[in-house]
Amino acid sequence: MTEFEQYIRENAARFDTAEPAPGHEERFLARVDPSVIQRPRFSGFRRPLAWAFALAAVAVALAVFRPGASHYFLGVPNNPERVYRSYLAQVEKAYLDFPWEDGYDWESALDELTEENVSLFEQLPEELSPRRQARILKAYYGDLLDGVKQLKNR
Repeated sequence: MTEFEQYIRENAARFDTAEPAPGHEERFLARVDPSVIQRPRFSGFRRPLAWAFALAAVAVALAVFRPGASHYFLGVPNNPERVYRSYLAQVEKAYLDFPWEDGYDWESALDELTEENVSLFEQLPEELSPRRQARILKAYYGDLLDGVKQLKNR
C-alpha cells in the first residue's frame, strides 16, 4: 500500500463530509444530461466557400512542394548513375554558357555551387532502391541547378 492510499484510508471520513467546489455539481450534471450538452455549430466543412479555400490551399501546397519533380531531369530514367551524369552534363553546359567577358569571377562562383568533395551519388546507401536513389538525386541536384540558373540570370 502506498502512502497516498494510506492517507485516503485514514482520512476517509473527512473526504465523505467535504463539500464539492462551487460549480462542480452543475458541471457534472451538465455532462451527464445529454439535453444540456452544447454541440458545436459545424461538424465539418458544410459551406462551399470553406471547401473552395481548402482545395485552393491544397493546390498551392502541391504546386510549391512538388516531391522530387525537377524539370532539369525530364526524360532521364530513374537510374542514379544516369541522373548524376545528366547533372554533370548540365553543369558543364552552364559553365560554357556563362558570359566570361564581363569580368565577374564566374568560375569560382560556379565551383562554390556545384563542386563536391564526395558526390551525393557516391554517398547514398545501397539499401535504397535505385528508383528512390534517383528521386533523391533529382531533388538535390535540381536544387543546385536552380542555383546555377539564378547565378546565370544575375
